[in-house]
Amino acid sequence: MAEPRTPLNPAVANAMNALTTSIVRDNLHAANALPKTTPKTTPASGKKRKASETSLEEQIEAYKADLNDVHPTSYFEDDPLPSCASIRTKLNKLFDSGIMTKAEFSRATGANSNSLNNFLKAKGPYGGSGSTVWRNAYDWFKQREVAGLKMPDPKKSQAKKQKNADGTPSSGKTTGPDLPDISDIHLPDEETDEVPIYDDCDEIRRKINAHMTTPGLSQAQFCRNMYASFKVPKGKGIQSKQLSDFRGAKGANAGAKSAVYYGAQPLVADETTQPDDDSLYVEDVQSSTQSISSSILQYRQENGRTYHGYKDGKYNVPNDEQENERLDADVKNVLDIGTGTGIWTIDFADEHPGAEVIGVDLSPSQPSFVPPNVRFIIDDIEEEWQYSTRFDYIHSRMMNSSVADWSNYAAKIYEYTPPTTSPEPSELTFSSNLEPGGYVELQEIDVFATSDDGTLTKSHALHRWAQLLQDASDKLGRPYFHVSGLKAVLEEAGFEDVTEAFFKWPSNPWPKDSKHKELGLWNNENAQFFLEAAAIAPLTRALGWSKEEVTLFVAQTRKEVNDKRIHAYWPIISVYGRKPKDA
Repeated sequence: MAEPRTPLNPAVANAMNALTTSIVRDNLHAANALPKTTPKTTPASGKKRKASETSLEEQIEAYKADLNDVHPTSYFEDDPLPSCASIRTKLNKLFDSGIMTKAEFSRATGANSNSLNNFLKAKGPYGGSGSTVWRNAYDWFKQREVAGLKMPDPKKSQAKKQKNADGTPSSGKTTGPDLPDISDIHLPDEETDEVPIYDDCDEIRRKINAHMTTPGLSQAQFCRNMYASFKVPKGKGIQSKQLSDFRGAKGANAGAKSAVYYGAQPLVADETTQPDDDSLYVEDVQSSTQSISSSILQYRQENGRTYHGYKDGKYNVPNDEQENERLDADVKNVLDIGTGTGIWTIDFADEHPGAEVIGVDLSPSQPSFVPPNVRFIIDDIEEEWQYSTRFDYIHSRMMNSSVADWSNYAAKIYEYTPPTTSPEPSELTFSSNLEPGGYVELQEIDVFATSDDGTLTKSHALHRWAQLLQDASDKLGRPYFHVSGLKAVLEEAGFEDVTEAFFKWPSNPWPKDSKHKELGLWNNENAQFFLEAAAIAPLTRALGWSKEEVTLFVAQTRKEVNDKRIHAYWPIISVYGRKPKDA
């Protein structure tokens, strides 16, 4: 006798009913849909044309045609979407083939051109999952698939024409696989022997060493100059560690893949004289880049100090050796609490090569290859702090609910307890915190999203998500702290000149201004994964939810996060203060 079935959780039962309804609706669509084949073109002779007789132009025209009246996208609205990466592959193939331009595709699908470009730049199977381009592109390709239309291949058609021109029948059998015709492929100016010749890695190293003797030029400034030569949007840049690694390598090809090798080329080109027979191409490149290099290095001399010449007046502090030494001496010992994967720690260490930076976390998820001035420690910051030196700067980020008592946390950062023993270096135990005059910075997010226009209310799943996290964290003994109280926490601990700054992280690209729209785009991508990651353990451990219940609830919450009619945002706060010098 079969065992009685366990009653389904109501939320799971509702999901199964919705799935059943979806399947029935799909079957009805299939039964009522128009035939999935397109009518064949019939010439005046009455004979049907073979597919091979259709010209490339006709194939492209048919593929680009508006099919909304024939195959409405509503037929596919319940389809499970493929990965973002697979849609990107199709889009890149479409644009690379020349069948459609990005502008044409944007008009055809109603997608914003910026959204399309951002989607194409995303990486991985989920990169761009918060973008409407994902859905619109799938519908557009699905329409053509249902209509029996294959993406035309202009390159294949061109190769076919070439074969026919050579007298080879297009339908004839070949003795092996088709090989690409490379007779017309050549480098720029190859036919006139005017191909640019670049210095090898060793020569660039010699030029860099000579260039670094320029008065007032620091290693950090040279890294910034190299990155500027790429003329790309602002990014991570070239780090001092990359420059050091390149300069320390040996061999003509050692470092050929480094950004330093390519970024240094235009900046150090005039360190040696080019041969008389250098190509005009090289001279043209150098003439344009040398003017940039010289303008960057033309410093302004004033009152015995040097200032930057590029966009003169935007930064009123000197850039000479005295100032660079001061900058490097700003911080010597830094602690990054809750370092995670160590990105902030590594970036800070690259920008401050004279500082020793320690990253602390409970999880060993940091990379093993790091700058020489970085050290990662697996430790619990709620235990007694055991560090061997006082820190000039302590950085703490996204520790809400990880810290059980914020007043005690701030007191630990402020206080200093010297070691009671002098252990051997191999058995070193640590005990120290913030140096008098040193700074602490706390960056936190409020778990409760809000809106300024009332479009997010307490009845929304997004608000309930935060409330459930709050309830669960209370039961687990790690309640979420209201971030607006962090300033008072630092002041009570004894810090002075405490300053706070508030920011907004929109839930999606709903804002009108470009800055917050971009923030919303990236935060929406982050929220797709964070909503479940933050909820799964607290709700199952403290509130007794099942994994299926959490998944269904998060799906509802995610839907609201993606809704541009809900003008939600998460409040972000950055609070910093200084420990008194006489403390």
